[in-house]
Amino acid sequence: MSYHLAARIIGYLWATTTIYWIVRAFGNKRTKARRNRLLRILTFLLLWATFVAIQSHKGLNVPLFPLSDATRLCGVVLCAAGLALAVWARYILGRNWSGFVVVKEDHELIQRGPYTAVRHPLYTGLILALIGTDLALFPTARGLVLIAVWIIAFYIKARSEERILTQEFGEQYARYKQQVKAALIPYLL
Repeated sequence: MSYHLAARIIGYLWATTTIYWIVRAFGNKRTKARRNRLLRILTFLLLWATFVAIQSHKGLNVPLFPLSDATRLCGVVLCAAGLALAVWARYILGRNWSGFVVVKEDHELIQRGPYTAVRHPLYTGLILALIGTDLALFPTARGLVLIAVWIIAFYIKARSEERILTQEFGEQYARYKQQVKAALIPYLL
């Protein structure tokens, strides 16, 4: 698979997912409680500053291994699988979804679909898609560092969500955490 074909397919996958996200954002339940706004702004600024610092570091642009048709194909498949998982998780969340750490009115604790394997499958899918994108298009040290930063960011956000879900659902959420051990990555996180 050529670089241009892989880039085109991955671009379409991310664009389609983004459009789905935007369309599904309408009609969500009203927000009942949210995380501190200042904390959200600081988190965004930290991620942005980290991204800028990594992008400007020329020494991280070292290829990890040579690209081949096989690595590009594997990357495209991983990206597609990750985005499919993220879309499935988003679909299952339905009107409970928010891009921010919030509790919705009549919020439900979702325990079906991909939420039976991992507590935050949406983030898991996005991580897998980022790994696939990196593998197919630019497997460099910079890409690896960016993926690590995103994993840390998703982990921090997941922890924040778990605090608010524990407050909202109490013992029910504690039981769910016992049943589904993995927060982001089965057997690791």
